[in-house]
Amino acid sequence: MAKTVTQKYVEHALRLIRVANGLNASSTVDLRTMARKIKSAMGTADFGEYSKREMNALLKQIDAIVSSTYTNIAARKVGAVRQLMPMEAKFAARASAFPTVASEALVARTAANFTLMGRTVDETFAVQAQRLMDRITAEVRLAAEAGQSGKEAIERVLGTGRDLRNGIIDDAIRKVRGVGDATIHSAADAGRRATMAANGVNALKWHAILDPKVCIECAERAGKLWDMDGEPIGHDIPYASPALHPWCRCILLPQKFKDGPPEDGGKDIDKFDDWMETLNPKRQDDLLGKGRAELWRQDVITTSDLINQHGQVLSLRELRDKFVDEDDDEDG
Repeated sequence: MAKTVTQKYVEHALRLIRVANGLNASSTVDLRTMARKIKSAMGTADFGEYSKREMNALLKQIDAIVSSTYTNIAARKVGAVRQLMPMEAKFAARASAFPTVASEALVARTAANFTLMGRTVDETFAVQAQRLMDRITAEVRLAAEAGQSGKEAIERVLGTGRDLRNGIIDDAIRKVRGVGDATIHSAADAGRRATMAANGVNALKWHAILDPKVCIECAERAGKLWDMDGEPIGHDIPYASPALHPWCRCILLPQKFKDGPPEDGGKDIDKFDDWMETLNPKRQDDLLGKGRAELWRQDVITTSDLINQHGQVLSLRELRDKFVDEDDDEDG
């Protein structure tokens, strides 16, 4: 039996996860190597005996190590973007049986202008580097004020053990992985959209696998439409390219509407609501959390109320403050 377009996209999305994981593994090696270099720079001296000049020189040395590491990581990601986009443009044509593949010139321009949340890949990783350096600087100065030894300072700044675990480098690795995932999946999305636009696609539909593993952010987007400029159609959830999180199984499917996309978002706009209605209360509680699920069952909130206009899940307290108080006002 021939595979459907949806099946082709889902299988391809899983392959992209492996691509992103491979690149992130290289970044992790870079950051662990960086940590060892920082450890060597910090040495074993008593930080409390450092003069201001010595401390500034140490921080300058660490800054050079951090900057160099993140520059290399960014360069690898930029290279991946440039290689990936043409392949994704061809995949979109092949998977959807489109007659036209986006031109090499268009894909090259798309790659050259590629951004993540308004920043280039280089700028994005430079921000990550600066944030890490700010944390290291603060921790080193605190260690100096406390008169800690080099060993104590290293544990405070980098972590413990041979691999320097449970320190701020672990947090840096998580953040770099998140940016790495976003880079690969957003670049793939941009390459595919170039071909989609060349073939008259005028909307993108979010496909989420609605099962107990799905997260709220993905589930609420299920079935919803965005135009090719990323504007929501019939709802206010901002555009985002999958993956929203590690091992996200969601995809955006091309849609061609003869008379343009339906202004109300189409018949699948409330797909998450429809699916939730089929679940028993225990499964609803498992998915939403008991408090959120109870508010939903009482018709205090809809599933679309779970997500704010930035695409993030509202906490139970935020939902109660926003909706329960409103109900009280109306009753009064």
